[in-house]
Amino acid sequence: MTPSACPSSSVSRFTLFNVEQCEGVPDEAYGGTSPLPEAEIIPYAERLIEATGADFRVGGTEAFYVRSENFIRVPSQPTFFEQINYYRACFHELDHYADSRIMQRRLLTLLVSKTFRHSISA
Repeated sequence: MTPSACPSSSVSRFTLFNVEQCEGVPDEAYGGTSPLPEAEIIPYAERLIEATGADFRVGGTEAFYVRSENFIRVPSQPTFFEQINYYRACFHELDHYADSRIMQRRLLTLLVSKTFRHSISA
């Protein structure tokens, strides 16, 4: 068999928030699931999320930040295969929030401050 005629395969690993995000998943992939565990709350992480002041909504099947409406949505914690991934998703989305809501203001303040100082010294 020549190298070009050899069948090849590749292995890819993906982390999914929810199997419903996939198309064409066979029905047997849904079978035999166990009940969702209780949430594993990490108090420090919860306090940090609350301290950001972000509009944080829990529910649905996907994690995302809606910039135009300024809110974050994440699936409920028990829907994550490893529940620590709930907090990873939360902080990932908070990064998008900070980028558009916090860092943007700091950059603008810095630019205005530099422009103002430059115009005074000129």
